[in-house]
Amino acid sequence: MFTIYLTNVKGEIVKEFTPLHDATMGDHEAAFALLETYLRNLELEQLDRVVFCGDGGSWIWNDVKKLCNHIGFPENTVYQVLDYTHAKQNLNQIVDMLAP
Repeated sequence: MFTIYLTNVKGEIVKEFTPLHDATMGDHEAAFALLETYLRNLELEQLDRVVFCGDGGSWIWNDVKKLCNHIGFPENTVYQVLDYTHAKQNLNQIVDMLAP
């Protein structure tokens, strides 16, 4: 499952662009093939950056890198970030380990 948003330079969602939501019952390769289809049909050459937000699974980061190389996104325009829920979970675990 994925969602594609368009954001402005401040990172705010552009309301004039309808978000794209899609999913597949296939494996991660099917999901990334579907995502690639969408990305190739958008006018991404005009964008300053492409941001991928995921749960932190190493396979996701590896597949994002492969996808971006395959499409031809310049490396300096691609950012990968951990989603809020998983970031919070990891920070809570760190705090628990540091607490006396």
